[in-house]
Amino acid sequence: MHYLPQTASCQKYFLMIVSAYIAAVYHSMKEELRRNAPGATPVKRRGGSQASQQAVGDLSALPGMISFSQEYVASELTQNIFTITQKIQKKVTGSRNVTQTSELFPVLPGSHLPLNKPALEFVKYVCQVLSLDANIVNQVNKLKRDLLRLVDVGEFSEEAQFRDPCNSYILPEVICHHCNFCRDLDLCKDPSMAQDGSVLPQWFCSSCQVQYEKDSIEMALVEALQKKLMSYTLQDLVKVQRLTKLSPTINVIITYNPYRGHSCHQADDGWNGTKLSSLRRNDTCRIKSTEQAGNEQS
Repeated sequence: MHYLPQTASCQKYFLMIVSAYIAAVYHSMKEELRRNAPGATPVKRRGGSQASQQAVGDLSALPGMISFSQEYVASELTQNIFTITQKIQKKVTGSRNVTQTSELFPVLPGSHLPLNKPALEFVKYVCQVLSLDANIVNQVNKLKRDLLRLVDVGEFSEEAQFRDPCNSYILPEVICHHCNFCRDLDLCKDPSMAQDGSVLPQWFCSSCQVQYEKDSIEMALVEALQKKLMSYTLQDLVKVQRLTKLSPTINVIITYNPYRGHSCHQADDGWNGTKLSSLRRNDTCRIKSTEQAGNEQS
């Protein structure tokens, strides 16, 4: 939600749609439980065309609640989302002369997507969250198809597919200095939120709610970067092999360079390096000295 722009009330509309669906399903479930309570008069519900989808959905869900969820999404919720999407489009279109649409989206930790269509992102976010309910997948798919047509985006186009707007970087085994609680900390997806919804550059222990030491997190990041640099530097080294068949003391090092291919180098005098561009990374080569090669030819 926080990756939606606050312009045109996208975040507020998102909360309103999702909370309205949750509240409606909750009240329907309470009503269904009351009807199915011992001593209550059973109510026979007519079966609709969604019987096959009900079987695929959550078996623990009540049949009446499933039918209500499907009808609610197909009627009332669909109308509300259509109205809200049109409002967002009108507000964004009217503010284009003031600022670029790409500048409307907040830049938060982990942001990596070039977002420039608030109405489209609102549609994708809402439909992605609603589709988490397996009982209304078919209704949500139809709703998304109609909404994409409204914002003039193809159903099977790349920009119509939902992508996580937040990258993930997990720092393993972060230990709290206060309670010694250890956990993996996602620096991008586990930030602390202020009262106004803004992201604060600090993280708290999930056990004792004490703030982590920034110095320890920074040092862990520096160590992780050093390990990556070391692995990048040593990635060209393929094999170090001592070949005693050529000479009792010949040390051959096979290295790989992405620009020059494989090559062999030997520090002893009397032997020249040989280009081995046809070798693969894990190949084992047999190198013959110049004198041995001449004897075989003769």
